[in-house]
Amino acid sequence: MLYHCFLDDSKDQNQSRLLVSPGFVGTKSDWHHLRMAWKKRLAKEGLKYFKTSEYKMLDGEFSRFRTAAYPPPTGREKAAKIRSDLQALLKCNSRIAAVGIAIPMEDYNKVCARPEAAEIFRGNPYHRALEGVLLETVKLIQKLAGPNAKVAFVHDDGPDFDVFKAVYEGFKVANPRTAESMDRFLPLCDKEHPPFQLADMVANFTLGVGLDWLVNGREANWATEMEDNIGKLACRRDEMDQVRW
Repeated sequence: MLYHCFLDDSKDQNQSRLLVSPGFVGTKSDWHHLRMAWKKRLAKEGLKYFKTSEYKMLDGEFSRFRTAAYPPPTGREKAAKIRSDLQALLKCNSRIAAVGIAIPMEDYNKVCARPEAAEIFRGNPYHRALEGVLLETVKLIQKLAGPNAKVAFVHDDGPDFDVFKAVYEGFKVANPRTAESMDRFLPLCDKEHPPFQLADMVANFTLGVGLDWLVNGREANWATEMEDNIGKLACRRDEMDQVRW
């Protein structure tokens, strides 16, 4: 059985406290049902795609909710209803699961300062988070579908795609046993494919959980949002929540 995992990333405003790499994984059939329902719900409001930053700022596709036709707080409430409806569609597709890895930058910088870490933790810390998501996603699909299941990873076709693909290929070389369950690393346009828009949503959610985890003395206060579809959230070695499958 072949799964597809759609990837995204997020970070705090100054990129100094936390960065996250999450993804949503499901089969072709799982994604087909969600795509159809997702596009139908957006089309009902005349929206082409969902993007969390535009939802929060009421700009881009959500700019219509800042017009006189939607005076505050009505416009904000309308936008929130759309987002809530999209999450309800996800809940109806319970086989689609999220995996999220967060890296606290303070911890990462301390580790990198150790002389023995120079050859292991060099480069962009997001790449280490991405590697964590690759590993945890493979572990999840093997738990769901057995050792013969494979997963292809999909990232948006932005300017960094070739860099991320190189990280992917390097991870496979360094982890040959895990690589047996890894298929291709593919580029697609995030605005045209609902699974990316869902990954963007869980990226923002994971960032929020991670920042709360830091503020609360590294104890996670689990929020109920999307909890039925969270396979695993982890902060480096520390679990922010247990596996839900």
